[in-house]
Amino acid sequence: MPTAALRPRPVAHAVVSLLGLAVLLAAAVVGGDPHGIRERLFAGSSPVASSVGAVQPWQDVVSLHGSGSEASAPFAIDHAAREWRVRWSCGAGHLLIRAAAGAAPIVDAPCPASGTGFGSGTGPTTLRVTADGSWDLAVQQHLTVRKASM
Repeated sequence: MPTAALRPRPVAHAVVSLLGLAVLLAAAVVGGDPHGIRERLFAGSSPVASSVGAVQPWQDVVSLHGSGSEASAPFAIDHAAREWRVRWSCGAGHLLIRAAAGAAPIVDAPCPASGTGFGSGTGPTTLRVTADGSWDLAVQQHLTVRKASM
């Protein structure tokens, strides 16, 4: 009597494949944070934030405007900042933004476009902007304020 080999049923295989694709897509959206989706979904809900302090809204640090390449004047990212970002827009050509102390670009994009790039580190910071055309930058920081003990 021949034995039948066990094979996954086509429906079960399709369901597992779709579930895997959904997980991969969710990871890409949360990890890449297109259009601030991660920020809107998880703002203030971090277990670390709730145990350490209250997460405050994004706070403006400095606005920069220019055309072509230049370095910004130094500005300070607060030591209580969880993270900081650069909201940017550019008119033409290409835009590259690096923190003076960082090797990886915060922004590396063709123009015209706009978006958000994230930086790391606290304290005095300078941005190096390399651009073919006009650009606008808004640097913001996300602070965690320690809860008062009772």
